[in-house]
Amino acid sequence: MKKFTFMLMFIIASISYLFGQKETEHFIYEDISTNLICIKPKGEINSVLAKGRAMLWVEEKAKSIYINEILKPFQELIDEGVFSSERIEELKQKGEKIRIELYFDETGVVSYVSFIIKKVNGTLLTDEELYQIHQKYRGLVFDLSETPFWKSEKGTPTSFYSDESFRIPFKDLKY
Repeated sequence: MKKFTFMLMFIIASISYLFGQKETEHFIYEDISTNLICIKPKGEINSVLAKGRAMLWVEEKAKSIYINEILKPFQELIDEGVFSSERIEELKQKGEKIRIELYFDETGVVSYVSFIIKKVNGTLLTDEELYQIHQKYRGLVFDLSETPFWKSEKGTPTSFYSDESFRIPFKDLKY
């Protein structure tokens, strides 16, 4: 009877692991579609989603936003030694395609950072590297002073969330 109980528990645990979430020290890997996985920080809730997603008009400022708020923090990770030149080159050569997702509200403060990967590709980044990227972008402040609120499904010009999604900007990094 003990063997049967043990085997049943082992089978249930195995099925849960294969078809459920995977956890690491800092993140939870969650299936979000048949071919995508979202890597979410453990113990954090994306509370800005309740405000209603807004689209912002950034056409004229897109280049400066890209350089200041997206490229600069990743360049700092390289300059600080979190990523070596060799590691960035390896990620580039092996085709790392992880998407970094930043969520911010009307204040411009990034309050939630997650990652999206394709199941077939996975990611070459370690848990610690993902955590360093997460920490670098969380708390970043987008300057929304000249970024007009365009439209939203339920947000208002004074209460909304928006997001920015990008891949590692290999071509513009200096390493």
